[in-house]
Amino acid sequence: MKSNWASLPKSVQAGLSHKDAGKFIPKVVITDSQTNKNLLSIRYEDWKNESKTMKKVDSYFEAIEKEKSDEQDKKLAEKRKYYSWKNFEGKIIQAQFVQLSNQTVTLKMRSGKTVNYALDKLNTESQALAKSIKN
Repeated sequence: MKSNWASLPKSVQAGLSHKDAGKFIPKVVITDSQTNKNLLSIRYEDWKNESKTMKKVDSYFEAIEKEKSDEQDKKLAEKRKYYSWKNFEGKIIQAQFVQLSNQTVTLKMRSGKTVNYALDKLNTESQALAKSIKN
């Protein structure tokens, strides 16, 4: 193990050294998909379906899923909100953001009608708003 240590991703090295992983091998290290972040370090002997460790793993990933869900709900609420969109001529419309694609923003009016509008015809603030909602 020591001879291969340097070839391991830093997150795995951190996980193997973590106090929760115990002093002896075997160990389990869970990282993100890019191996950039150590998510959990577990003693292999604790890796059982009914163990406290598995409950900890389950609750950890449930919390991640809830956070993702909350973020998605927030983005959806932003899209459903009516905003004041202003063009360079000073005309203002109230509409929901639908999408931003190929420098065209699609807006939904209160009447339900959707309108495609060239992004470069909106004022700077409205352009920034469209880009921030898209992300």
